[in-house]
Amino acid sequence: MQLFHVPAASNQPSAYRWSVDPPLATITPNGLFVAPAMKPGLGRGAIAIEPGLGSFGPGQVTRFVAITSGIAEVRVSATHSQDATDTVSATVLLSEIERSIPVDWSLDPSGRGTIDGTGRYTAPLKIPAPQSVDIIARTRDTPGKSARLSVWLGSFLPIRVKAGGSGVTTWDGVIWHADTGYNGGDIFSTDRNIADTGVGALYQTERWNDRVLTYRFPALAGVYRITLKFAEIYFSQQGKRVFNVDVNGQRVLSNFDIFREAGGPFRAFDRTFTVHHPGQDIVISFVPGISAVKVNAIEIVEEFPASPAPTSRVQ
Repeated sequence: MQLFHVPAASNQPSAYRWSVDPPLATITPNGLFVAPAMKPGLGRGAIAIEPGLGSFGPGQVTRFVAITSGIAEVRVSATHSQDATDTVSATVLLSEIERSIPVDWSLDPSGRGTIDGTGRYTAPLKIPAPQSVDIIARTRDTPGKSARLSVWLGSFLPIRVKAGGSGVTTWDGVIWHADTGYNGGDIFSTDRNIADTGVGALYQTERWNDRVLTYRFPALAGVYRITLKFAEIYFSQQGKRVFNVDVNGQRVLSNFDIFREAGGPFRAFDRTFTVHHPGQDIVISFVPGISAVKVNAIEIVEEFPASPAPTSRVQ
C-alpha cells in the first residue's frame, strides 16, 4: 500500500503547523507522523494518508507499526504558519491500540534504508532513482502472523482528488481521495447518471465558487500531467457558465464553457495539460467569467524529472 512519498531532495523546514486529533499518535513540527504501538494483524496493513500533506526527507525517521483494519482514526491537520485560511488535513486509519507484543522487523528488499528492533525506519541519505521498500513485521508469539507496509522513496504519489465529495475507489481499482487542497468555495452534487465515462461518480460532485477557486498541491520540480475533470450538472444551457483556468499562473483554458465543450449537461469532459513545474506548490486557479467556476475532479501524475524549460503545453 502506498503510504507517502520520500522526495530525493527535501529537508526544508515546514511552513505548516501540524496537529493530530484525537491525540492517539504524535506529530513533529516538521510533519513527521509517529503512530502508536499496536497489534500486528494478518496481511497488509490498512493506513491511509492523503498525498500532498507534507513529505519525509532522506535521513528522517518514522516509526511504522503493523496494523489490522481501521478501527480507530485520527485527523492530521496542517495550517500554514502565515495564512490561517490555508489548511489541509487527512484521515489516518489505525487499528485498535493494544499492548506491545514481540515483533521482528525486516525490509524487503534489504539495503534500502535501515529499521531497528522497535520498528523505526530510516530512509537512505541518497536515493539515486525512484524505488520502493516493504517494511515487514512478524510476530514471535504467533507464528505466521505478519503485516507489510510499502514505502516509496524519491517517488511522487499521484494526486487524485474528487472535488466536493468523499473518497471513492473506481471500478479499475484507482483510489480517488476526498476533496482537499482547496481554498474557499462550496459543494454541489447530483444523483443523475453521467454520460461519456465509465466512472460517473467522479463527476457527480463538484466544488464551485463565485470568486477565484484555488487548489494547491506540493510537488518537487519535474514534469507533471494534470487532468481536470468536468461535467455540467447544474445549468441546462450553453453560455451560463464561462471561466478561465490557470496553472502556476499560466493560462491553460480560456472562455471555457463545459456545456458547450461536452455537448450538453451531465456529460463528462476532461482536459489534460503537461506542465513543467519548478518546485513548491502546483497551483490550479479557476477564474470566473460568467457565473461561478467549478471542477469535479483533479488528477496530477508525474511524467519525468525536471526539464530546464519552464513552459507548459495543452494536449
